[in-house]
Amino acid sequence: EARARTANATTIQSFIRSKLTAIRAREEQRAIYDKRMSDLIALAGILKKSAMHQNQQNKGTGSVEDYIPPPATASIMTVQFLFFACPSVLRKKYPEGQITIEHINSLVLEVQDMPRWAKLIRYILCPGV
Repeated sequence: EARARTANATTIQSFIRSKLTAIRAREEQRAIYDKRMSDLIALAGILKKSAMHQNQQNKGTGSVEDYIPPPATASIMTVQFLFFACPSVLRKKYPEGQITIEHINSLVLEVQDMPRWAKLIRYILCPGV
């Protein structure tokens, strides 16, 4: 009976540790994403001001284009967003030890991720379309 209790306690501790680690990893990725996004928005603003200033100096009437991030940047930012916004659920079947992935096709955004989603669309995805 003591072994069964120890095994059950170990299983519960493992489950809780994995959930806490996943939550911590998603929060860290959100912070990194926010920093990258703010840098990208600042860069876009600087380039737009520079292009407008140059256009005024040349007395041109051409339009100033929006900054289009490179495909690699768009890809990384999108994958990073999906990592923290759409976590998959890993299930380990006991005692067989099989691991399955559930909810792999779901997109359930938390309220805290909605502004990030809007910025991803506005600054990363739409300018390239």
